[in-house]
Amino acid sequence: NMEYPHSTLHLATKILTEIRQHYSSKHDSDAIEDEIQNLIFNLIDEGKKRDVQFVFDVTSKSHQMCKDHNLTIDALKDAALNSCGDYVSFDK
Repeated sequence: NMEYPHSTLHLATKILTEIRQHYSSKHDSDAIEDEIQNLIFNLIDEGKKRDVQFVFDVTSKSHQMCKDHNLTIDALKDAALNSCGDYVSFDK
């Protein structure tokens, strides 16, 4: 169980943004997963507990997430609105 001081949407948008930026600037695919893993650990470092399995799962799917053109910040916001109704936090 991970404790993170911001909303799930905040974390998801940060991770997606970082993954896309990282893949667009790197061409050495051998080291990318290790670097993505470190990026995610740094993003969730504000939390009291870090879910290591979550980091491994996101890291293993990072290339797929980067290439999925339907996975956008707006799509994440829509998913949050559809699952939470009117209570969605869009913190930055």
